[in-house]
Amino acid sequence: MNKIIIGCIVSSVVLLAEPSVYGNSGSYASAGKIAKKNQSSVISLKQEVAQLKQDIEGLKSIVEGLSLTINQMQQKQASSGTSSSQADQKLMQDLGGMIDKINKNYVSKAELRKALKSGKVSKSNNSNTKVTKKNNSLEKADSSALYSRGVRLVKQKRYSMAK
Repeated sequence: MNKIIIGCIVSSVVLLAEPSVYGNSGSYASAGKIAKKNQSSVISLKQEVAQLKQDIEGLKSIVEGLSLTINQMQQKQASSGTSSSQADQKLMQDLGGMIDKINKNYVSKAELRKALKSGKVSKSNNSNTKVTKKNNSLEKADSSALYSRGVRLVKQKRYSMAK
């Protein structure tokens, strides 16, 4: 029986001396230290999360500000684009009116020759020769040529020449 008692004591000593997989759980003091260490880790992680949330909010406000600025710039560009397109549109209307006027007053070459032969058209004065030469070149051109020339000048933004 002594052998059994000695065997039990030896086996209990051996079991108590064996290290635990979960740390030294046999000691309450070490468990308290681990809990405090874990608690401080949780607190530091919560602080990091709060800081990251603040950083994200800051980035959101920056992105919203940039988006607002871009929208304002696009609106300004659109409004300036419409004013220039309105000027182009007005000029195109003026050119259209001039073309309509030319079409109303259009005289065919045959009619012009008849009128010249019959003497109904008076000849121009020498003082107006330069002006009439310029007007003659415009009058000799057909309406489609004048229109295409006007459109080219508008595209080149030479509005006075286009008129």
